[in-house]
Formats: sequence, structure tokens, C-alpha cells
Amino acid sequence: PLAMIGISIGIALLPALSRKIKAGEFKDAIHLQNLALEIGLILVIPATLSLTILAQPIISTLFERGAFGADESAAVSKALMFYSFGLPSFVLVKVMEPGFFARGDTKTPMMIAIICLFSNAILNAIFYFLGFNYVGIILSSVISSYLNLSILISKLVVKKHFEFEKDFVKKLIKIILPSLLMALVLVQLRDHFEKSDALNKIVELITIITSGIIVYAAASF
Repeated sequence: PLAMIGISIGIALLPALSRKIKAGEFKDAIHLQNLALEIGLILVIPATLSLTILAQPIISTLFERGAFGADESAAVSKALMFYSFGLPSFVLVKVMEPGFFARGDTKTPMMIAIICLFSNAILNAIFYFLGFNYVGIILSSVISSYLNLSILISKLVVKKHFEFEKDFVKKLIKIILPSLLMALVLVQLRDHFEKSDALNKIVELITIITSGIIVYAAASF
């Protein structure tokens, strides 16, 4: 999802945003970035919930064979689940950074990234001493990514290069509600996921994911 949603949107947004700014169409530039943010959220919120809920079926279907047993599946599923918590921030950072790049400002995102790099290292040390093991490393990355996103948006707002549109909250609710409905369906289907032979697990997982997509698309419509 990070590559397919965040990086893709960022690459598509940068030249379009640059053209708007160069033409002096600043309101259109802000609207364009809001549109990119909305598209990112439409895709990343259900992806986040899906990866969180289906972490165990996904990992066990892909990797559980040979020396990779149930214990390994449980540990890696836990890692995937915690990483998925940070997916919205990982993706939206890629959506917000073009707001700086399109204006020729590469210094500000770099300085923010350095701050977050240090925060990540500090949090790693703290979580290590608290006994969080590998989950602590993931949580450090997730927290630092949300810090990165928060500072990026704050800087853009202060510079008057970005503002949330008036109906942003309304649109966000319209994204969250179908996502929650999809999540409920996924939870119900996941509970019936069988640890049977490899082929059946693949078919079941594809069926669960397809069902989730259909529910989300229909509810969003």
C-alpha cells in the first residue's frame, strides 16, 4: 500500500502541483493537495484495517510451511499488525511532501526527517529498556512517522501553503464508516478461516479479501 498508494500519489501530485504554483493558482494548488489527501485516505484507511484484521491469515497463508511454523506466523503477524497502524502516516507523508518540493523547498522536509530520525532512535532505546523487543522497533517507526506527518502539515499551514477544506471532516466520516462496516465483515470471515491445506487457505484468503473490497466499495458508493 505504501508504494501503490502513497508513492504513486506523490509522484503524480508533484508535477501537477508545481504547474499550479508556477501559474500563481495557489487556491487551486491547495485544493489539489486536499484532493490527493482525500484519495489517499479513501485507499489507506481500509487497507490499514484490512492488514490489521487479516495479519494472521495473510502471514500464515504466505509463509507457514517447513521450518516456518505457527509460532513464527504469530510473531510476524504481530509485526505486520503493528506496522499497519503506521500505514496512514507512512502514506500521507508522501502526499504532503510535494507541498514543499513543488515550491523548491527541500530543506524543510529534510530537517523534519532528521528530527524524526533522532526521535526514532530515542524511542528505540526507551522501548528496548522497557522490554518491548521487536515490537518496540516497529512502534518507534510508527510514532516517528506520525510525528513527521504532524510537523509537515503544521509547517505547510503556518506558511499558508495548505489548509483543510471545510468539508474535510464530513468526507473523512464518509470514508471511516464504510471502512468500519468492511472491518466488521472481515472480522466475521476471519474467525472462520481454516488452517487447512495450502490451496484451501489461499482460496479462503482471496475470498475474504474480495468480500471486503466488495463491501467497502458498495458502502462507499
